[in-house]
Amino acid sequence: MQKIREAASRLRCQNNFKQIGLALHSYHDNTQAFPTGAVNGGANNESWGWGAYILPHLEQGPLFQQLNVDTVALYTQGANTTIQTLCQTRLPVFLCPSDDPASLLTRSFTGNSFPAGYQVAKANYIAVAGGGDHGRLNNTGVLYLASTSNMASISDGTSNTFLVGERTTKCGAGTWVGNRNPAGNGNVGTNYTLGRISVALNSPIITPGGCDEGFSSLHTGGANFLYADGSVRFIRDSISFNNGNCWSGADPTVTCADTDYPGVGTYQRLGTRNDAQVVDY
Repeated sequence: MQKIREAASRLRCQNNFKQIGLALHSYHDNTQAFPTGAVNGGANNESWGWGAYILPHLEQGPLFQQLNVDTVALYTQGANTTIQTLCQTRLPVFLCPSDDPASLLTRSFTGNSFPAGYQVAKANYIAVAGGGDHGRLNNTGVLYLASTSNMASISDGTSNTFLVGERTTKCGAGTWVGNRNPAGNGNVGTNYTLGRISVALNSPIITPGGCDEGFSSLHTGGANFLYADGSVRFIRDSISFNNGNCWSGADPTVTCADTDYPGVGTYQRLGTRNDAQVVDY
């Protein structure tokens, strides 16, 4: 019975990914670019993330309008009790049914604006920023801090490039709203909406620098990922993983080509939009 329930939950999780993929593509069709992975709102300022921008494409137009996503910075509204309530809205499309049923993050969203201890709405779906630290402005994925990516920038091919992956509550999860401090790190920073593929999938290390900055699921043996072509595939924990010294404090714009960094893993290749390397999996 438990296996049957998990199979159903995994299918619902995949369906959520497909809806999010359609929403991201619809946003791209309207604007000729994907939403920014995370707004660079400044030190300790709560700022919008990619999930907020696709709300109208997820049949959440009224919520988008009430939050003033397109017109007003998040950190200027945190003292507004109406906005506080709206930012706690439970959106099932962002929640994997295999995970903890809680609809709020257990960690605080308080920056310069929201009240002390404020907990924001949870999301289990995290954008793949690339291999560099999730706070970098020049990362290797599609959706990252201050990104302006479009389909043309995914030169590796949309069927070979991650867009979004999973993260469990145990690993900090995330939120569809945004980030409490895009310029920060640790329990702040953009890991509320972004993750990096230089951390192993389902890493047993939680924090710091573990699965709270990467991807994880409660599905047996791996996790679901949304690709840039809109497809959803299950990636196994056993996928080839090797950072090849590409991101050991280095600028993520280094080529990471096999001639310079031999043995870079398939997982890393899939999280990179333009390394021109063959992906074999």
